[in-house]
Amino acid sequence: MRPLLLPIAAAALAGCASAPADVPRHLFADDLFVKVAQPPVDADIFAMSDSMREFARERIAVPFGRQGHTALSEALKREIRLEYDSGSTRVAADTFTERAGNCLSLVILAGALARHFEIPFDFQSVYGHDTWSRAEGMAFLNGHVNIKMRKLGGEGVTIDFMEQGRNNLASIRVIDEATVRAMYLNNRAAEALVAGDPSAYWWARAAVEAAPAHIASVNTLGVIYLRGGALPKAERVLGYVLEREPANAIALTNLALVYGRQGRDAEAAEVRTRLAAIEPYPPFYFLDQGLAALSRGENEKARELLHKELRRMPFHDEVHFALALLDLHDGERGKARRHLTLAVQYSTTRQQRAIYGAKLSYIKGVVN
Repeated sequence: MRPLLLPIAAAALAGCASAPADVPRHLFADDLFVKVAQPPVDADIFAMSDSMREFARERIAVPFGRQGHTALSEALKREIRLEYDSGSTRVAADTFTERAGNCLSLVILAGALARHFEIPFDFQSVYGHDTWSRAEGMAFLNGHVNIKMRKLGGEGVTIDFMEQGRNNLASIRVIDEATVRAMYLNNRAAEALVAGDPSAYWWARAAVEAAPAHIASVNTLGVIYLRGGALPKAERVLGYVLEREPANAIALTNLALVYGRQGRDAEAAEVRTRLAAIEPYPPFYFLDQGLAALSRGENEKARELLHKELRRMPFHDEVHFALALLDLHDGERGKARRHLTLAVQYSTTRQQRAIYGAKLSYIKGVVN
């Protein structure tokens, strides 16, 4: 899974709707996909479960009037302690039950409770904190969302998994509920794609229908066609993306792959030239080069490359884990422990935290 010569899907929250758009039904190809048991694409993601209503009634005291937003915000922090887990995007009821989810899951849960208590709120897309992750040979651009609960006639309270200090300089844009729903459906499409689940197409199709201007959902549809070998359809979908966003590096990456698999080498090279002008180095480039150098025993070169990646992705667990491996190779167990601590802190799934945590415990035992 080292070389990024596979589809890149902007799946987790990248992009947002701007103006109303017609649903581009000419991009769909229902006949190409197995009619699996229809996934719950029409479900109300904000629906309150009975246990949520009981909890709200018995454990959360939200006064009517101007301070309701503050009371609910404090209750979410105090009574519903969520663990960050990027492995699955959940509807409100499932997030409440599991007490875990990604930033979109938190936003959906908070929105459901705010609506229940009739507290005004805004969904917000936060720019400047996009991160990359990868699984099953695909890379995913993960955007960030939060929710701001407003009081009448004044400022509000922002609820966010991310520390407020990291959001201070970020650009914020209010997004509508249709876009949030499209983001949810798009995430589910990406998760199904990683799992090899044929329902991925139906989730992505529903995401495009929910908010046609959410261009990341259209790109995900193109990746599904690419992975399924429907190359002419993938080309058409990615062309649709690039008509609207000519500098979309993700769509360009995928289009180059489509051309390459069709043997259209000259066109693939032309697209890669366009891409290099926008993004000279793809995601994880320096990380993978650094690990390759480490495997060859070129530790000094590996450190130079890994620190280049660290400057690009300072909060990425894989980068800190790679630096921990390098420190161990150099006999720097104390430094390795520090990087492993950061890998645990920045990891986004329970499984990954457990793996890093076990390695950290071992290092601590050796050092101490």
